Amino acid sequence: MPLHCADKASESIWCRILFFNGNSQVVGAFYRPPGSNSIEPLLGLSRSLTAVSAETILLGGDFTLPEITWRDHRPVENYRSGINGVLCEIVRTFDFFQFVDFPTRSSRSGGSILDLLFSNHKDLLTLVISTPGISDHDVVVGAVVCQSIVLSKARQIKVFSYDKGNYDSINNELSSFLPYFLDRSNDLNIEQL
Repeated sequence: MPLHCADKASESIWCRILFFNGNSQVVGAFYRPPGSNSIEPLLGLSRSLTAVSAETILLGGDFTLPEITWRDHRPVENYRSGINGVLCEIVRTFDFFQFVDFPTRSSRSGGSILDLLFSNHKDLLTLVISTPGISDHDVVVGAVVCQSIVLSKARQIKVFSYDKGNYDSINNELSSFLPYFLDRSNDLNIEQL
């Protein structure tokens, strides 16, 4: 189900996945334009996360912040200022773990980790890999752990076979109802008809 928690300052989209057992998970995608030094997109992301912070969150996207070094799912340095500091503060505030530990964009000077995958549950992802993308970034793919769902026995439902319908009777019924409908349709609402 779509969520309407995206902040206008950030390019993000959100949805909530509802499981049969009543649990849910919020999934978000975020994009930060390359070359932008504005912290507004990340502040908007933080506001969006605040709206859903009590839930299991999976957030992925192109953050374009190659200066941050990640080890054991956390930033190595404690950035205090600038755009890197804002993202590190988001990681601390929402107790995020970051799962991408390989370059997602290659260049002549080496590779950079630009595309990140976060969750507030360390065991939510079991496998994170990259695969070639259609742009200069690789695609990040992750295996999400979901609890086994025991499906209840399918209930029987009545399925109508429309090719065996009595269309003459249906047409007669509709023809006899039409004058009543036309006479009253301007005065009654749909429930009263």
